[in-house]
Amino acid sequence: MSSNTNPALQEVPTDLQAVLRDLERADDEARQLVNSLSDQQLNWQPGGGTGWSVAQCLDHMTQVNCLYATA
Repeated sequence: MSSNTNPALQEVPTDLQAVLRDLERADDEARQLVNSLSDQQLNWQPGGGTGWSVAQCLDHMTQVNCLYATA
């Protein structure tokens, strides 16, 4: 998410632009990490189902990042 591709971002304070770019970079990295996982791998939960799956962790991170990005 660079300010060159999103004109609305140019109106956002510089420090917030950096945070939004970091969130975008983290999102891209997460996609690369899980791209090759099967649905079964994404949804497997450690501890006999008591721990969070990769998919649940990603969903949680996405929801929190959306809160930060819209704040």
